[in-house]
Amino acid sequence: MDNYKKPLRIRILKKTKSIIDLAWTILLVIANRLIGRRLKIGPGARIALGSIVTGNVELGPHAYIGPHSEVRGYVRIGTASALGHHSSLRAGNTPETGIYIGSYLAGAPELVIQTRNHDYKRVPMQIRASEQMSLPPPYAGRGPVRIGNDVWIARRVIILSGVTIGDGAVIGAGAVVTKDIPPYKIAVGIPAKPIADRFTPEELQILQKSEYKNWYQQPPTKQLAKLLEKLNQELEKARQKRQAN
Repeated sequence: MDNYKKPLRIRILKKTKSIIDLAWTILLVIANRLIGRRLKIGPGARIALGSIVTGNVELGPHAYIGPHSEVRGYVRIGTASALGHHSSLRAGNTPETGIYIGSYLAGAPELVIQTRNHDYKRVPMQIRASEQMSLPPPYAGRGPVRIGNDVWIARRVIILSGVTIGDGAVIGAGAVVTKDIPPYKIAVGIPAKPIADRFTPEELQILQKSEYKNWYQQPPTKQLAKLLEKLNQELEKARQKRQAN
């Protein structure tokens, strides 16, 4: 494994940022309690300075929300999942309109996920004006968004309501996801469509071995790092064997 050690200056800056983010996270938890909202933070989870998180939100252990992001409504984020800066997750206030993210999501900056949109069949379509006039808010949506484990979502992706993205999927930059993406597929475009497989059938069989199958249920520890190093070595051997044939 790589034993590179970062310069002292970088380590001090990183530690300082971690302390600031922890203070901001605690402040958000207190603020949500004061207004009757629920924000549950797992061990090691952090919300970066400048982000707004409110509603009924749970962050799993070591989850991370990048700077200047917003997370609102009924949202569940799993172990060690990360959202890049300026991301926006807007869910409804019920489980049926929620956002569910598994573990180890690699979420790039400016990710947008929403389960409610404007109902263009009603007048007016503007939600704020409707509330000012005591009219029912003109919301529309197709249900919750569900994202599996070990998913990579690249920069400026938009995910609309009612979508399920399977374990191990990759979503290319700038895609608009309007339909389900199967596990371990690479999808791109507007609307997003699968164009390739992330792994071959032989590589998927390695991932399904009992010792590797549920690796994402573990927190990011040195023990898990050793297991994943072994897994990646097996995957690489399978690739080399295929290329040699």
